[in-house]
Amino acid sequence: EEVLECLGESCYGSMSINNNVDDGDNTQQQQQQKQPPPRRLAIITQNVDILHSKGGSKHVLHLHGRGDIVRCMNCGVTRDRKEYHDHLSESNREWMEAAAATTATKSGMESGKKVRDNDGKKKKAASLRPDGDADWYQESYDGMSLPPCPHCGTAHDINNNHQNGEQQQQQQQQSFYKTDVVFFGDSVPRHRFDIAYAAVDAADGILCIGTSLAVHSAYRLAKRALDKGTEVAILNVGETRIESEGLDSSTGLVTKIESPIGDTLAEVVKSYTAAAEK
Repeated sequence: EEVLECLGESCYGSMSINNNVDDGDNTQQQQQQKQPPPRRLAIITQNVDILHSKGGSKHVLHLHGRGDIVRCMNCGVTRDRKEYHDHLSESNREWMEAAAATTATKSGMESGKKVRDNDGKKKKAASLRPDGDADWYQESYDGMSLPPCPHCGTAHDINNNHQNGEQQQQQQQQSFYKTDVVFFGDSVPRHRFDIAYAAVDAADGILCIGTSLAVHSAYRLAKRALDKGTEVAILNVGETRIESEGLDSSTGLVTKIESPIGDTLAEVVKSYTAAAEK
């Protein structure tokens, strides 16, 4: 309902139109390429940036979805996000130029001008927000056209933003695309948990890397492993929910490594590589 309300203002499609999925740093990709045989390593990630897969990892379950895919909310068919953005941009050339100019004017910058932020990174006047959405001014959303789903053939009518009753019900039956990720308030699809549970149940050990396990979707997997008597190792800086709940001391199955992730994993890779070469 919140997405539909936002879409009624024609903002949802525009917020992510400029998003490009980052390739990440080489260190993370190199780390993922070092998967020691002969054991099978299953990766369950809360991240939606697909960096594990880009780095060469196999058997990756994206628990919270993938940011490079969009899904039709009417028929459920998915398509490549970049392909959709290209289609969206092509259908809204004039809108994008006008919106960028309006945003630039409001923010005191010239249209199309690139500036450097406090981190030294270049960004355009209509810049990306930390969550990957584009920072457009809301008054610029009118007139944006959302292309129909090529599979079910329906499209959201953005020119009728304030419909009521039967008209609103018909509007909700029309399709629009949403990034195929679990947003705040959404639920993880049941089939993903079924796969995650199967991986946890088959594992002889669980390694939790760079997570506080505060989010229940991750915590429940670690707790399931402990309930089944499976050892859990945690590599993280700061307390995790496993510790705050007292499960580390009560089960005797938890090993906590308080250390920076990047440097620690890099040393693990070096040690493994050296041992494999002997």
